[in-house]
Amino acid sequence: MPIEKHILPKAFFTAFIICMTFFSEGVSANVDDSTVKKWIKTGSLQESCSGPASTELDLSGNLDPKLVAAYWYFLKSCRDGGQSADLNLAAAEWYLFIRSVASETGDTFLKQLPEWYSTVKKYASKLELSEYLQTSDQPVSKTNPDVTKWGNLGVEHGLRDYEKRTKNKPELKSDGFMTGWDFITDRLYNSNSYN
Repeated sequence: MPIEKHILPKAFFTAFIICMTFFSEGVSANVDDSTVKKWIKTGSLQESCSGPASTELDLSGNLDPKLVAAYWYFLKSCRDGGQSADLNLAAAEWYLFIRSVASETGDTFLKQLPEWYSTVKKYASKLELSEYLQTSDQPVSKTNPDVTKWGNLGVEHGLRDYEKRTKNKPELKSDGFMTGWDFITDRLYNSNSYN
């Protein structure tokens, strides 16, 4: 019986996550959901990085992935401009980034990426290797389960956007390990291209 080409990378990925979990410990810092939604609204307004908007953006609607990517890119510039440690901003940026990728690709592998990335960040921090995860000259934000939760929500909303826009069910499309590796090594995150 032949082994499907995506079984081995998934098995490796699963083993990696299990091993990394032994090195993991959560960071308890508050992430306020209302503030995260206000930062997301700030991304949609693209006016100022001085702080979150005064109102929240309704996240329930179907959003175009290119529009969501533009919101994300604006919030990335806020984080790269000196606010990388703000966990509310980090959650908003992560939500918008992963929602735009999920909406564009419809790849169900992305459901695993927020937890995977959180685990890699925790492990890198313990080994003092966080600088290898930097996407700018700003420090990497601390891991936080609430930031990961926002990443999971971004995937959920992005896959829903994909299905509504394309009339196709999301499905496993990528080699999960390579998609995760491309994200970790900054190729997916800074490419602004998801194909």
